[in-house]
Order: sequence, then C-alpha cells, then structure tokens
Amino acid sequence: MKRRLERQDGPQTTAKPRKNGVVCNEPPCANDYVSLELYSSHVSQFHDNVCCACGKNFVYQRILDLHLEECHDPFRDSDSQLKCWHAKCRDQFPTHALRIEHLQRTHHYPSSYDFDIIYKGYVTT
Repeated sequence: MKRRLERQDGPQTTAKPRKNGVVCNEPPCANDYVSLELYSSHVSQFHDNVCCACGKNFVYQRILDLHLEECHDPFRDSDSQLKCWHAKCRDQFPTHALRIEHLQRTHHYPSSYDFDIIYKGYVTT
C-alpha cells in the first residue's frame, strides 16, 4: 500500500527546481536540496514507501509491508508470529527480540542496526 500523489495530468510533486537540483518539500523532507543526479534515488529512498495509515517512511517495500501487517492489521492477534525481513527467508518468531537475533546471526545485521525501524520508520536527521 504505497502512497502516491497523482493528478489527472500526471504525477504531482512538491519539488521546486533550482540550479542543478531541486528543493524537496514532500514529507519527511522540509526544504531539502537534492541534486538532479541523486533525485531519482532520493525519491526512491524517502518517498516511495510511505505508510498510508501513519505516514511513516520505509526505505524498502518489504519493511513497509511488514509494518502494515504488524502495526495496522486489525485482524492480527497478539499470538501472531513475526516474519523475517528477508522475503526469501520463511522463518517466523514469537518476539521482536528473537527476530533481531535471527537477523544478526543468519543475515549478518550489525548490532548497531536500528531494528525498531519497522515500528518507527526511517527518520531523517
């Protein structure tokens, strides 16, 4: 469930052109300058995977899908298993802590990784 802003005459953007770049005003950006060379990857990273329910940003579609399932699915019960973040991995876990342990041990995530990103989204600083 991606958020897409569209008008009848095509995609809508709040980016304002500047010399060799644009100023992006689309949340979570606030007047952030983005060079033209990086604009496509900027949009992909910060604006393509936004939760329609809470507006939080997710860098990857898979994390957005799991966020929607774990945080906004009204039919999900407290006994539901948490899925691994990797689409090809079928492991499931009863707790977030066990999922983190799996991500570190099996998929080699560093201990410094922000594992709560699935609940709070990607926050720019």
